Amino acid sequence: MTQWDLADRQALQLELSCAATVTRSLRRAAAALTAMLLALGARYADEQGQIPPQRQAEIRGALDAALAGLAVDVAAETTRAVAAATALAVRQETRALRALGVDAKSLRLRIADPVLTQAGQSSARVLAAAIGDAQRFAASVPLATVAQLEAVAAKAAGVAPRVEANVRFLTNRAINETTRQLVREAATLAPPPIPPTERFPLEPGGFNPPQQLPPASPPPLEPARPPLVPPTLVLVWVAERDACLTCLALSGHVSDPNRGIGFDEDATFSPHGAPPVWPPGMPLLAPPRHPRCRCRLRIITADNTLVPETLRLNAQRSVLRGLSGHDSNRSRMTAARRLLAHGTGLPGAVHERATRDLARGRFTKPRGPLAKRRYPQSR
Repeated sequence: MTQWDLADRQALQLELSCAATVTRSLRRAAAALTAMLLALGARYADEQGQIPPQRQAEIRGALDAALAGLAVDVAAETTRAVAAATALAVRQETRALRALGVDAKSLRLRIADPVLTQAGQSSARVLAAAIGDAQRFAASVPLATVAQLEAVAAKAAGVAPRVEANVRFLTNRAINETTRQLVREAATLAPPPIPPTERFPLEPGGFNPPQQLPPASPPPLEPARPPLVPPTLVLVWVAERDACLTCLALSGHVSDPNRGIGFDEDATFSPHGAPPVWPPGMPLLAPPRHPRCRCRLRIITADNTLVPETLRLNAQRSVLRGLSGHDSNRSRMTAARRLLAHGTGLPGAVHERATRDLARGRFTKPRGPLAKRRYPQSR
C-alpha cells in the first residue's frame, strides 16, 4: 500500500466516522418514528391492513410530532467534522511537503472557503429541506393502510442519508481545500538555511575522532553548499479507478493555486457533457467535482510530469474497460468508443480488449478488488 493509498483510506474512514457522528441522534429519532408507526399499524389495522378512519387522526397527530422531532442539532457536529478533516489534511500533507524538501512547520493556514465557513448552516439547511419533504409526503398520504404507514416511515428514514451525504461532501472539500492552501502558503516560505560543514584532516591511520570545534576553526576544505531552494509545488487531481466519467477526465490535470489556475470545468468523457460545478456558481479549484465525488488533490513538484501522465493513462484505461461505477452502460460504451477513435498512449492489448467489448455490447467483468463492485449493465 502506497502512502497515497493510506492517506485515502484515512480520509474515507474520517468521512464515514464524521457522517455517523453528525447523524447519530437523527437516526435514533428516525428509528423511533418507524417503530411508532409500525406499532400503531399493528395495533389498529384489521386483517386486510386497513386502518379505521377514527384512528387515522390519532396516527397523524403522533406522526406530525415525530417528524418535528427529527429537527435535531447537526450544525455543531458538522463544524467539528470540518475541523477534523482540516487537521487530518495538515498531518498528511505536512509529511508530503517534508518529503519534497519543504519545511511546513511555519505555515499559517487560513481556510477562507465560504462553503466550509458555513458548513454547520449547510447541514442544518439540508436537514430542514429533507424534513420538509417528508412532512409534505406524509400530508399527501391518507394513512389508511399499513402500507401507507410503511411508505411514510421509509421517507422519514431517508432524511439522515441526505445529511450524511452533505457531511461527507464537506469533509472531502475540507481535506482538498486544506491541501490547496498548504501549497499556497508553502510558496511564501524562505529557503531553509543549511549550516556549513566543517572538515578536518584525518589523523594517522585514517581515523578522525570526534572533537570540539576550535574557537577559530580553519577554513573548510571545500566551500559550503548553497541553501536548498524549496521546489515549485503544484496540485494534481487524482480520481478513483471506478470514478465517474467526468472525474476520470480530470485525473492527472495539474493546477497551480499560486497563479490562480483552477481545473477544467468542461473536462469529461461522458457523452452527456460535464455537469455544472458543485456548489453552483463556485469555480472548480479542487474536488469534490459533484456531491458524491471522492477525488483527491495531491502535492507534487512542478517538474514532475510522470505522475500526471500516469494518472491520465490510468483514467483512459478505466474508460476503455468500463470501470466507472456511476454511469450507465450506454454512456460507458459511448465514452470508450470515442476515446478509441481519439487515440491513447495505452498498449495495443488494451485497445484490442476494448474493441472486443464494444463489438459485443458489454464490458468484460473486472477481476481483483474491483470485481466485488457493482457496475450498471443497462440504462
